[in-house]
Amino acid sequence: MVLLIPLICITAGCGPRDNVLKKIANEGKINNDAAMVNEAIIEISASDQYIWDLLVNIPDWRKWNPDITEVLANGISYKGDNFVWRWGSKINTAVHLFEPHAKLSWFSKNMAYRSIIVWEIKKISDQKTQVTLKESRDGFFMHFRSSTKHRQKLESWLENLKNRAEVVHF
Repeated sequence: MVLLIPLICITAGCGPRDNVLKKIANEGKINNDAAMVNEAIIEISASDQYIWDLLVNIPDWRKWNPDITEVLANGISYKGDNFVWRWGSKINTAVHLFEPHAKLSWFSKNMAYRSIIVWEIKKISDQKTQVTLKESRDGFFMHFRSSTKHRQKLESWLENLKNRAEVVHF
């Protein structure tokens, strides 16, 4: 019996149930009590509208973020949209908050963890925007992963977004 509990925890996942995490995602928040929590912020010389358009155009993610190797979606256009993508591993995702040009939140699930990702877009001026990316991950193995490496992945995603958004368009 003692060996069965860790096995259940590994296969079923530790932490809150999916419905609790989805409720948190609906509020545009991450689970601050998760095994892994990180946040990254960047300032981008582009409009909030343009950054929003880049974020919801999921099929183009692979063109500007080399960490994303596969995307199965047409894009995000409302709360409830589902998509599958690969950021290391295959991730099944559902949008839980959709506030155009301001906030986007989704709940994701794969074999190793369940996560909430929240994007916050804050207009500083017509051509200057602050983007905050937050993620919480729940799951047994997250206790053994490097939080520093995870934060670096979020920072890399933001840098890739910045590089794409600041390209001159004619």
